Amino acid sequence: MVSTSLEIQMGKADVLPRKLYKYRHVDEKTKAVVTEQKIWAPSPSSINDPFDCRIQINAKCSPDDFEKAIKQNHVGLKTCLNESRKLNPRWEDRQHIDSMFSRRDDPLMLEKAYQLIKKHADSTGILSLSATRDEILMWSHYANDHKGVCLEFDTTVGHALFCNARRVRYKHRLPAFPLFELDLTEIVRRSVLRKAKNWKYEKEWRVLIKKANYCTSLPNNCLTGIILGVNISDKDKQAVFEWCHTLDIPPRVYQAEVSNERFALEIDEIELPPERTLEPQPRPEPGPGQ
Repeated sequence: MVSTSLEIQMGKADVLPRKLYKYRHVDEKTKAVVTEQKIWAPSPSSINDPFDCRIQINAKCSPDDFEKAIKQNHVGLKTCLNESRKLNPRWEDRQHIDSMFSRRDDPLMLEKAYQLIKKHADSTGILSLSATRDEILMWSHYANDHKGVCLEFDTTVGHALFCNARRVRYKHRLPAFPLFELDLTEIVRRSVLRKAKNWKYEKEWRVLIKKANYCTSLPNNCLTGIILGVNISDKDKQAVFEWCHTLDIPPRVYQAEVSNERFALEIDEIELPPERTLEPQPRPEPGPGQ
């Protein structure tokens, strides 16, 4: 199987959990996860956090480092050089570079660099997962106010995908990158794993996918459990049961309930009901004249 994920260097403190979870509405995309082993990987700009992949650029550098960065086309600096050549065709390259260097901390120039980074980031899909299955806020935010489900994945199944899952770090400040060291691919790989401390409760792990807004394939049988939300409707619960019956090895099914003692959820396994069969309908009796 060819991996569609991008490798990210794992930190020393990262130990991949045996189980990772995905909170979901009961909809067609969730059905595809269960019945087709396909999961949606959105681009950073379509995620609910406007700070996702946002960075700060440190423009302090020497003229030599700046010129080296242009030659390596860091954050599109070579493109900026070409634009400068069009605006001032009589200048020598040395004049263009010196002019750009004098404006390296210009907010407009830095914003242009950021937009190039954003464009590159948005070509990459993000598969967001969580190390916890009973976070009340995540049930509210991502599982339709507890009317959805939480999908459980075994990370030891299908090494090619989950081996590239990396833990998100939560900080107060945006990740900073020196202008002369910027490499678009490396920026995306590092910035995607940094979020504001406000999100710490999510205990998020991420896999970068080579294509954004794309359904990537999951390893067979990696879906090992489906947790039904406290407020799931009978109709959606029956739909989940029917999805499970399409699989040779159905996942375990759990029901979340509100604790009577704490602000917490209690999750217990339930038996998957037998597959429903349609009973033959009685034939209508012929009416008069038939």
